[in-house]
Amino acid sequence: MPDPRSGKTRLLLIAGIIVIAAAVAGFTLARSDPPKSNSAAASVEGASSAAVTQGAGTECDACTKANCNPARDGCEPIADATGRKLCEDAYACFVNPASQCLKKNNQGDAIPCWCGNNMTTCWNSNEPPKQANGPCVKQVFAAAATSDAATIRARLVDPAYPLGRAINLSSCRGSFCARECGFP
Repeated sequence: MPDPRSGKTRLLLIAGIIVIAAAVAGFTLARSDPPKSNSAAASVEGASSAAVTQGAGTECDACTKANCNPARDGCEPIADATGRKLCEDAYACFVNPASQCLKKNNQGDAIPCWCGNNMTTCWNSNEPPKQANGPCVKQVFAAAATSDAATIRARLVDPAYPLGRAINLSSCRGSFCARECGFP
């Protein structure tokens, strides 16, 4: 066994650490580029907490303002009109009672709105019969800018995408403002 105090062992250890650090940095940089057409993160700089509301009534708006984060929740801060509309359409589908995908005491979890009857397979399957089949699947595809299950999973709560901002608002309101916002 080589002597751990030797210069060669230290040099190999340092080289290994540098390689690992470079790999982690490269992975982080590769994941940090949101799409230009649907970018929401850049448009929320300086947003007030009132910007996360969806006009769901005075009590809901007040609760949302007190509990939700405009840097990641809600559609209003999205500067791009198309991105904002995609976010609003997804959120509207999630909270529409006709969709029946937000369940009592589920803290606004909109995943059933995407996955439907395939809660265990929708995360990684793009083919029938295991793919997502929820009542809001079209809106989720549009707001995520993809129909690929693995990519949607990565964008679910990412505020750089209209889908992430809609999911985050549903989750915030369902967790903190369910009564005020009329969640089941």
